[in-house]
Amino acid sequence: MTSVFDTVQFNERLFFPRPDGSSTPANATDLMLPVAEGVALHARWHHPLAQPAATFIVFHGNGEIVADYDRVALQYQGALACNVVIVDFRGYGRSQGSSTYRNCITDAPLAVRAIAAKLQATSAGRLIALGRSLGGACVAEIARTTPPLVDAIVMESAGAEPLALIARRGLRVPPALSPAETAAFDARPKLAAWQLPALVLHGAQDEVISPDEARANFAALTTKHKQLTLVPGGGHNDLFGDAAYWEALRAFVATLST
Repeated sequence: MTSVFDTVQFNERLFFPRPDGSSTPANATDLMLPVAEGVALHARWHHPLAQPAATFIVFHGNGEIVADYDRVALQYQGALACNVVIVDFRGYGRSQGSSTYRNCITDAPLAVRAIAAKLQATSAGRLIALGRSLGGACVAEIARTTPPLVDAIVMESAGAEPLALIARRGLRVPPALSPAETAAFDARPKLAAWQLPALVLHGAQDEVISPDEARANFAALTTKHKQLTLVPGGGHNDLFGDAAYWEALRAFVATLST
């Protein structure tokens, strides 16, 4: 039986790709990361710092592309003393192929391995995988991959409940998921496998993905090194402009060096 997550109807309602004609900013390098035969993802590595405290690998939210983070990258540098790599999904920006929810998830560990190989000859500091909104599904997949691909994870404004995702797409919600669907698409069992530092970061007033889903992701984590931050007054798409958001990330990065 075909999973709803593999249907054309679901994926057409989930993904909103757009092209990227931006030029590469100063102190940045564009990368192409192979994830399948004839398919590579575009990533932009902002690396102005020779000795960063860490390097974030960011899987962005839906409707966003690499170029949307060109200015945000300056805040990673200034507020966090970190470099950052932004990764596009298939079909987004300059990435090849077409996105489905399944390949969006399974591409993530492949992309991280390719990025780690590119950064191997540099001083990247700790590697932190951050998934914003839809990108949280990518980071959950990274969390269950062994051996660990990164030193820490951040689930930002990310969902936990696959049935709620179906509902947000306006489709009929099945009474339950099959074991195979749960294994592939439910973030919570994947997060339970993660034993390194983790931060769950969410807007306290998020009306797109409820803060209750952040609490569910936090509860699923079994690591002793976990933090939950609900940004007061924060919504789904405005956290970048909130000082409390950057302070939460700064404090989290600081714990990795202790």
